[in-house]
Amino acid sequence: MAIIGGIVVSIMFFASIAYIETQAKSMSSVSNKSDRRIVMDGLYAYTVNAIKQSWCLSSTWVEEMNCDLNHPRYTQRLLLSDEALLFIRNSGSARPPDPITNTRLASIGTTVQLKDLTESHPLYSIIQPLRNDYESVQFTVERDAAAISAVRGREVPIKITVFLKHKSDSSLNQTLVSKNIVYPRELSYFGLVLSNNLYLASGTNDASKGWVRLESLSVTANAGLRFESPVYVNGDLNLPGSNSGSTMSNVIFVDKVVLGGQVKMDDKPYMVKTAGGEGYMYNYSMPNFAGIMGGFERDPERDKGLDYLFNIVAGGEASFDAQKLCRERLMSSYDLTLTDAAQLWVNPASSGSNTATIKYNLGNIDNFIEQNIDGYQSLTTVSGIDSAAQFSNVVGTPVMKARVYYNGLKTPDGKRGAHSTEFYIPRQGTVTLYPTGTSNPGIKITATPLVVGGRTQYNQVNLDFNFGNIDIAPYIAASGNTNSAPSVKFVFEAYDYGYLNGNNLRTPGLTFYRKLNGVTFVKSGSAMVLSSMDSDNSISYNNWVTNSGLLTSTSYPYDTSDDYVKRHKPSPTDQNLAAFDDQCFATPDPTDPNTDKGAFPAATWDTKFETQARNAWSFDTDFANFPTPGYNNNGMAYNIPNDTEFHIDSLVSTCTVGPAQTLLAGMFTCEKFVIQARTTPLRIIGTVITNQLQIDPKAYQAGIRWSSIYHPQAVQELINAGILGRDKANNPVNCKDPNLAPLWQSNIGIKDRYAHYVCNPVSLRRADPFKWSTVDPDCGLQTVKTSTSVKCKKQVKRFLIKEVSRGKGL
Repeated sequence: MAIIGGIVVSIMFFASIAYIETQAKSMSSVSNKSDRRIVMDGLYAYTVNAIKQSWCLSSTWVEEMNCDLNHPRYTQRLLLSDEALLFIRNSGSARPPDPITNTRLASIGTTVQLKDLTESHPLYSIIQPLRNDYESVQFTVERDAAAISAVRGREVPIKITVFLKHKSDSSLNQTLVSKNIVYPRELSYFGLVLSNNLYLASGTNDASKGWVRLESLSVTANAGLRFESPVYVNGDLNLPGSNSGSTMSNVIFVDKVVLGGQVKMDDKPYMVKTAGGEGYMYNYSMPNFAGIMGGFERDPERDKGLDYLFNIVAGGEASFDAQKLCRERLMSSYDLTLTDAAQLWVNPASSGSNTATIKYNLGNIDNFIEQNIDGYQSLTTVSGIDSAAQFSNVVGTPVMKARVYYNGLKTPDGKRGAHSTEFYIPRQGTVTLYPTGTSNPGIKITATPLVVGGRTQYNQVNLDFNFGNIDIAPYIAASGNTNSAPSVKFVFEAYDYGYLNGNNLRTPGLTFYRKLNGVTFVKSGSAMVLSSMDSDNSISYNNWVTNSGLLTSTSYPYDTSDDYVKRHKPSPTDQNLAAFDDQCFATPDPTDPNTDKGAFPAATWDTKFETQARNAWSFDTDFANFPTPGYNNNGMAYNIPNDTEFHIDSLVSTCTVGPAQTLLAGMFTCEKFVIQARTTPLRIIGTVITNQLQIDPKAYQAGIRWSSIYHPQAVQELINAGILGRDKANNPVNCKDPNLAPLWQSNIGIKDRYAHYVCNPVSLRRADPFKWSTVDPDCGLQTVKTSTSVKCKKQVKRFLIKEVSRGKGL
């Protein structure tokens, strides 16, 4: 029995050894496969990061700092669109020889020998588990011309292949093939963009540094601040301090937080106590802050445009006089509201005993516009006069309507009184006035345009008044005059952009009288002289209008305090605006083969526009009439229940969301964004770029949901609110119409295609800067201060990548 028992035990023992060995081999195989999968995932993720960050990759697949369009492994060269190629060609940027298609790469790649990797190489830690068994890794990234998906915008299909070569057994070679879509990471991708550091529960608000603090408060389960789309923080994200005592729960980031800096705690780089251990396994289970649901992503550097946009960094270009003037001169030619406040300025150049030369100027954006008035007729209140005004040597048609008032004029019947004559002033020519008829001496007024550099300037007309060597006393004397002292008064009405055929197109009101101004001559002995002048050498207040045929003063003097007037007074020195307009209104030469026919010329690829960020983001035409055009220094208030407008406001000093606003949709660039106390939930859909975020504690209690326009739920909310689903005439479009052809259908009609467009959030991307991938501008002035030419690079700086499929068993 003992012998039999020993045999059985021996058999079981050796059988167990065989089983254990089999299980060990199986586990080893599973472990090896797991190692290979992890390594391949890491190599793929590393390559994706390089593409996102627009790296130039070396032969060993690391980032190279010397990066331009001639680099053979510049990832952006893979992603260039036809439009970008055209801009690169027309800009004269350094690039490979023609044809221009040589600048765009079909593929990039390299083979890295694993034995050559040092510990400092970023791939070393990724490849370490397989370094002893594998010889090399080959990377290939190529534009995927065979991609089934149709390209509808700026997306580019690419294929990433990672091949690991085994040292001895080819059957163990590993291949990962991943198909991806790469597209620009536009600013409208974010719900909120902050200019610098974000502090959670600790720290301080500091506008000069762009620091924002969100308070830690106790709120109910459905309240608090909830970011449902990505948030960009240009600096550091500072988590609640290690000694905060309780977990901050009133702020939640559902999607990722993208950083230009680091994650910090207690002003130091944040390091978890255990890698995946208790309490640190997930971002949302951290002890002091449980609101990071989508993780972090770091950009390679700060967005420098934000630093200059909000004056965090000194040295930005705050004033672009030439470009502002260009924009206003362009717009004033078709937008009458821009010249409502333009005034007719009267400035004397010289005067003598019986003569005077006076400049009539409309400022630096308005112009005298010739009017089609037949006959040049003159009218007078003196009876029995056939011709009170005669014209000679006239070039062009009238640019001003005028009326002269003679106080104390002795008419042919021997009576004295106040009489007037109405006539016109041409841009060039002579008008001779005959107070009591052509048989008596007259007053000559000779008009000439201002000429600078041989060019006619249309914003100024010079008038030479000549009373001649005549005894004016018989016509204007105090004897028997009950109206006023002996004087001749002229009132001029300037014809500017707001007139057609001599008729005012503007709504009558205060601004109408800004186009009126006059001069007064008084008798001194036998000569006529100008009335007194102010200390600034301009004629004293002489705006005049008529009342029952009598000349009376109005209450509309020069408004020298108005912000518009401060910017648009006549220049102290005559400016050649005609030559300026040649550059301002210039269009590309259609015969030039390198002309891209675009709205803006091409800037070189390496041009830096970040210092011009403040100017570039002051693009809102609604703010063109502010002291600094494009910058609303008065602030904007949003406090409308059931607001159905998609707001695009940039640049604004303070944007204030009031308690009545329940839905705020739009794209905003605000130095300060304020959410006031409220009792009802607030929904924000869009993108806010700001330097300061201030939220009342009661707003946290009421609840705030914040997302970009692309959030799936936001799309339906925008449709329900009537913001999406409206055509250009503001008529509703049924976005749920079951008869709409699907967008993927190849033969979809134009009507259905348009319906899909207005029901899609891309139709809300009307402000071009929000399509840029950084606040750092893609367009700007090639030469600051003196240039009126805006140039663009068409350069995407940040990308998003979506993996579509993966093959080869991994």
